[in-house]
Amino acid sequence: MMGRMKRVAGLALAAAALGAWRMAPRDPVVDAMNAMIQEEYHTAAQYERISRDHAAPQPFATWAESERAHAELIGWLYHDRGITAPASRWTADAVPTRRPLSQACALALAAEERAVRLYDGYLAGELPPDVRRAFRHNRNVAALQHAPVLRECVLRGTPRP
Repeated sequence: MMGRMKRVAGLALAAAALGAWRMAPRDPVVDAMNAMIQEEYHTAAQYERISRDHAAPQPFATWAESERAHAELIGWLYHDRGITAPASRWTADAVPTRRPLSQACALALAAEERAVRLYDGYLAGELPPDVRRAFRHNRNVAALQHAPVLRECVLRGTPRP
């Protein structure tokens, strides 16, 4: 009888610990990293799909690599914290085909503008210096390099050479 009581008590403690774990406060910095690494993975998949569908390797193939590098940069933030970075939930095959190219560019522009807004939201808050630097870098590439070319693509139907 005593052994059974100990087992029941042990199970109760384990259940309480599990409940406490589930109720533990989430880390807002890790939540931000989770959101932005998936955003970078998604944008990389979009550019890979555009490149494949439109036989337009540049700048889209290069940008797919750039977005994967942005995700890798965020991945190092996980590494530095002793956390495993999440895998991508996105592949180029999971992104729908968009035709004509100007429509694909419009959707890619919307994705870059969304990423900028998300980064701006996180940058307005409290972030450790390493996360702030990585987020600012990724945000500026989206806003200052990719978005202007995509705007031109929407207007002309093709990106500038």
